[in-house]
Parts: sequence; C-alpha cells; structure tokens
Amino acid sequence: MKKYQFGTAWADWAWDLVGNNKIILDSPQHNGPFDHSKDSEMLFFVYGSKNIEIGHWGDTLIQDDDGNLNVEKG
Repeated sequence: MKKYQFGTAWADWAWDLVGNNKIILDSPQHNGPFDHSKDSEMLFFVYGSKNIEIGHWGDTLIQDDDGNLNVEKG
C-alpha cells in the first residue's frame, strides 16, 4: 500500500499517475499567470478503476496492493 498527502512534494509513483492521466489537477484559476497563493484550493480528480474521487489539499491518496486508488479525507 502506498500513501501520498496532497499538498506535499509529489512522490514519484503519485506523479506517474498524473502523467498517466489517473490524477487530473484543477486550479481555481482559469486565466492569467499561475498564483501559488491559491494552491490550497486546488482539486485533484482521482480516476480509479471502479471510482472517481475528488481530493483536496491535505487529503491522502491511497493506492492499495492491487493498484486501486482511493482518497482519504484529511
């Protein structure tokens, strides 16, 4: 089982999920330069094999030994 807390430095395995479109990042900003002061408002859409969950800053992403993804609320 692997765990990663949203809002901390990305673990390699979790960042690979972003690269494979299993996690989609969404910022509250839709136009203009990126503003890191709004990072804590970012949403993380997690696409598991049997579910879609929304993670927030401080929530924990869990990948079980079978590769299933879940979000534990912070």
